[in-house]
Amino acid sequence: MSKILKEWEWKYQVFFDEEVQRKTLAFAENLKREEKALFLKQLKFYKSFYTIDVLIEALKNKNLNQKKVLEKALENKALCAKTDQSIYELIKAEINFESNEVNNKVLKLLDYSLETDYDVKFINYLMLCFHIQDFKNIIEVIYKKANQKQETADVREIKADKETILLEFNEFMNSLMKNESLISDYGSFDNSDYDVKVEIDSGYGEWWDKDLYEEYDRDTLILYSNDETINSNDFHYTIIHEVYPGHGHFFRTVKKQNDAIDTGASLLIEGYATYTEINSLKSAYTNNLEIAYAKTIINALNLNYDVLNKGSIRLVNQKKGYLESYFFGCFAIEYYVKNKFGSPKSFLEFLSQSNKGDFYKLW
Repeated sequence: MSKILKEWEWKYQVFFDEEVQRKTLAFAENLKREEKALFLKQLKFYKSFYTIDVLIEALKNKNLNQKKVLEKALENKALCAKTDQSIYELIKAEINFESNEVNNKVLKLLDYSLETDYDVKFINYLMLCFHIQDFKNIIEVIYKKANQKQETADVREIKADKETILLEFNEFMNSLMKNESLISDYGSFDNSDYDVKVEIDSGYGEWWDKDLYEEYDRDTLILYSNDETINSNDFHYTIIHEVYPGHGHFFRTVKKQNDAIDTGASLLIEGYATYTEINSLKSAYTNNLEIAYAKTIINALNLNYDVLNKGSIRLVNQKKGYLESYFFGCFAIEYYVKNKFGSPKSFLEFLSQSNKGDFYKLW
């Protein structure tokens, strides 16, 4: 595959990493005129600021010159986005470089970021990606979903050891592939030619496409094993998100040899996978997920930090759009499927004939 921007975290690298900047600009040349103009606006947004977390990651990147990274940060101090006081100590604890000089300079920038008025809002990125009326309609839908009533969901605990996880995965995956409703809505999924690996870590699973990411030379699903038990609903809907009809099905359906794909287009890629979570097998659990996702995106866009946990605050404040893209993208795709494409299968067919990016405004 060619024409692929494989730097899936380019949005959080492009400010300090000149090689990532070069690759994003080269990728833009593969796009159609309107797509290119929109992508360059998205790129400009992420080059207009940096956060302390973005700086710390750049300073830890062994491929970058630490001195030059810090010099650029200091020279562009005015572009350092505001840090929320609630996560100050969390970030401060990670400023532990070998050089005391580097530590002192980053700490001063962290202190500066508490006082600055330069507070970058992800909603400005969304305004680039959507027509204003579509944006308003999606927001209206989100607020309605946030006011739905919670339901009591059945739950079963699963041991998180390797043998149990693989057995649970195979049984559930087989049921998904035989589900006539899913096949009708999304198209069938080829369950062959990908690896399933179990690794010890927290979480549930991740899908890595061999053509789009550098990590594996075959399509690979990573399932995580640990010493705890896991919720059956969380595990099953992770499989939906990661494999079918989520990421695995998405990439196998929409990839074409000559198409350009921005793997950092998380409003599209993670938005679609999250859409499949709450729309594939409807249940009390998905109803509650939908409510939780709607409330989270409302609070994130409005920067209501007092009702978010510190992990979410840090993502919203320091990695602009990382968390929001899952949830806003989910509801945006639901809106477009319902009002433009008619079915997720038709949506995927449309994407299979298009370049892939956060190009909602062009659909």
